[in-house]
Amino acid sequence: MKPRLSIMIFLQFAILGSYITSMGGYLASIGLAGHIGYFYAIGGFISLFVPALMGILADTKIASQRLYGYLHLFLAVFLCVFGFYCSSGAITGVNVIWSLLLYAMIPISVIPTIPLAYSTIFAVLKQNGMDSGKEFPRIRVFGTVGFIFSMLAVDLLGVQHSHLQFFVGAFFAFILSGWSFVIPDCPPAGRAGNGAGSSVKLFKSRPLAIFFALSLCFGMLEKISEAYTNPFLASLDVSHPNAILSISRVAEVVGILLIPPMLRYFGIKKTLAVSLFSRIVYYGCLAFGSSNGSIWPLVASMISYGSAFSFFSIAGSIFVENRVEPSFRSTAQGTMSVMTNGFGAIAGSMAAQWLFDSLIPSSSSWSGMWWVLTAFSAVLSVLFILIFKPGSTSAGK
Repeated sequence: MKPRLSIMIFLQFAILGSYITSMGGYLASIGLAGHIGYFYAIGGFISLFVPALMGILADTKIASQRLYGYLHLFLAVFLCVFGFYCSSGAITGVNVIWSLLLYAMIPISVIPTIPLAYSTIFAVLKQNGMDSGKEFPRIRVFGTVGFIFSMLAVDLLGVQHSHLQFFVGAFFAFILSGWSFVIPDCPPAGRAGNGAGSSVKLFKSRPLAIFFALSLCFGMLEKISEAYTNPFLASLDVSHPNAILSISRVAEVVGILLIPPMLRYFGIKKTLAVSLFSRIVYYGCLAFGSSNGSIWPLVASMISYGSAFSFFSIAGSIFVENRVEPSFRSTAQGTMSVMTNGFGAIAGSMAAQWLFDSLIPSSSSWSGMWWVLTAFSAVLSVLFILIFKPGSTSAGK
């Protein structure tokens, strides 16, 4: 079972690695620098409802691995269509609107697949009597390996500033749509009462409600990083920016492997706190590196970013899994995605666009933007430590 699930999650994140970090640089190269925030914000609006709806569908109507496969087939098609459109000529005026609408079909297809992948893995592990807290990180680490693999492939192929990056993603998506049919069946629970109100019911748990609020804030920071780190590195004339960004994924691998012992010895609260402190270091190093002229602050920032992402995303998913009944598994993971990639992404993308427009053109320096985000991360860390009380679960103390 574990090799099948590992290949599934490898392909899942190989799709994202092929375009998610390099798309901002590509959009800038075709004259859409002023619209980068809006492209990334689209995914936020999609995430307001699609992950939760797909989670409810997987919990009540259709096996999660089947729904997962169908979505990746659609994704392969839409990535190709968007790539062809971007290569067709100058995108200005009304064509910008069309490009935004076409791009919207990509997050509609891909965003719900991550929580579906997680809920499928948790379901299969439970079917086989395995400890999710121990085995999930060991499987999920292959997702990071897949992300690194495709990032480096796009970089080495010289297509990170080309529409061809979307065809690379389509290739992986097509393979994964077929691979989903070798994953063990995860039928819906079909429990009466699962429906549109399921996500709302999750907020009645105070620990989950606070965690989902944290997910929103983390999503803000994540989308800012996705949208602007690559253009920032390009502004410094860094050679092979995707290779620099891949350092964060190597650090993520190490972080994921550390999650089981950290949860066992320190609990969920301290593990998530490490994630937030890593964000402070990440933005601080970017701010310092924007004026220092040395590569080492940038390397340190990437290491901090990888730690922040792994500790929050993976440990958080385990925490949610251990807080809900199996019949709400996909709904709960989808709700986490709504808060992170939905509300958080919208707020983060819009805030980043405002920060970029307000601070970068006027000063020709990125340091002001990064220092603002450093301060925000510090305030968020303090608030989290003061108010988050996870209670007693197998995921944390």
